[in-house]
Order: sequence, then structure tokens, then C-alpha cells
Amino acid sequence: MIKIVLKVDGYNILKNLVIIGHSGFATKGDDPLCAGVSILAYSMLSALKNIPDIDYIFSDDEDFSIKLISYTDKVSSELRGITIFFVCGIKILSDNFKKHITFKIEGV
Repeated sequence: MIKIVLKVDGYNILKNLVIIGHSGFATKGDDPLCAGVSILAYSMLSALKNIPDIDYIFSDDEDFSIKLISYTDKVSSELRGITIFFVCGIKILSDNFKKHITFKIEGV
């Protein structure tokens, strides 16, 4: 099972994202659910790389994680949009494949 925990700040902006596990829907390398989660996560990372005035830590050594350290007010709308886009995509997957993906949002 893929476990996804997203922590958001008071403005519903990504603070921390952790993704662990494998969906078990199909074998590794051929799993469309893992591919869907991966594309959403790496799209978020790609979008963050293109925003100035933010500081974050990224790791995909064992698990996938992004921790947003700081950002300026000037980019808060962009960050909120990226966060909302990620949440919408992950909710579609987790709502339709509850046996394979869990998704939890926590406030900070």
C-alpha cells in the first residue's frame, strides 16, 4: 500500500509531503497506480523548482519527501495552486483505489 501524508500550513500550502510504499496493484515497474502517484509527486517537485524565493529539501532515497522550509508572500498563490492540484490528483487515486493508496492531510 502507498501511504501519503501531506502537511499544510495555515494557508493550505505544502509544508511537508511524505510518500512511502508500493500499491501492490501490479508488479513494480508495471504498476499504473504507482506511476500515477509518482507523476503527481514529481510534477509538484518540478513546479517547485521553477518558483523563485522558496527554500525546500527533497529526498527520494527510500521514500519520496519534500519539506518546504520557507517562502515569500509573493509566491504563496503559486504554492497554494500547486498544493491544490496535487491534492485533487491524489484524492482521485486514493478515493478510487482505497485498498492500495491512503492519503492523509494534516494541518501544521
